[in-house]
Amino acid sequence: MRIWETAEGSNVYEGVLPVREGDVDIWFRFITKLSDDYNNGACWHENFVGPVPQGTIYEPTLESKSGVYYTAQVNVKEYSPSEANTWHIALPEGTQEVKYHLDLNKKEMWVVSDKAIMPVFNSDTKPSTVEAIKMACVYQNNNDKPEYFIPKGECSFRIYNAFKDLFGCPSSDTSIAGKSKSKLLDFSYDNDNSNKMDDYRLGGRYDSVY
Repeated sequence: MRIWETAEGSNVYEGVLPVREGDVDIWFRFITKLSDDYNNGACWHENFVGPVPQGTIYEPTLESKSGVYYTAQVNVKEYSPSEANTWHIALPEGTQEVKYHLDLNKKEMWVVSDKAIMPVFNSDTKPSTVEAIKMACVYQNNNDKPEYFIPKGECSFRIYNAFKDLFGCPSSDTSIAGKSKSKLLDFSYDNDNSNKMDDYRLGGRYDSVY
């Protein structure tokens, strides 16, 4: 499986790769060029792109509750003697695809799960990738239920998909009244929804939303 250079000579690579069904934890590294030396396995150690070793930690975990991951600790070496120099990520449950953005100029990497879907409260602006890392997606491992705290007052929210970089547009009644009630939300993604500012309106005044 490969990710591809965005333009010849850019030294920036992007791609979407599948995740095996049922996998939550993944370990990975990159090889910029596969050598012909298959006899002693050296091909898997040459042209190495992986994490910068952190003391005795050779498999650093990229932490995130949103399904968006980032690191500026990218190590590029002609040869790495250890097979343990890999990144580890605990993906949101149900992840089927992962988007990679690897910038070898800045030595940084973004990784986004296709389950990186989260509510954005009282705003029509998409969160930046840096902001999205700090948010909590609606898909949590171990059946954890995410909790979102917002200022007191009227509340509206939109559904943001970081993998698609799109807001979900409500396709049904957007009113959700009463804290004690629940409602199945119906929405769809539209590539040309920049002018569609419909959002879900919550009745009442809340300190937190579940």
